[in-house]
Amino acid sequence: MATLTKTGLDSADEHQRAVRRLEDAMNRQARLTDDYQRSVGTPREMDVYLRLREARRRVSAFDKWLRWVDDEDNANAPPAEEVPLDGVLGH
Repeated sequence: MATLTKTGLDSADEHQRAVRRLEDAMNRQARLTDDYQRSVGTPREMDVYLRLREARRRVSAFDKWLRWVDDEDNANAPPAEEVPLDGVLGH
């Protein structure tokens, strides 16, 4: 099993870490979706919308990171803390 160069974790450990990060991001997105639906038409709507939009970007980034970790051709997927979200998203 390949070892990720920067963390010393094997790919199974890094996969589990990536899954946890994605699940956390998805849970936050779900909470903000509910919050946004309750805030429509109120003064909070724009603020909640902006937080929801960022949560969606994080889910997308962590999903991409998980796929990158699981890609058998790429044993050097960077750990999430070392990857700016904009870099993962391609911005």
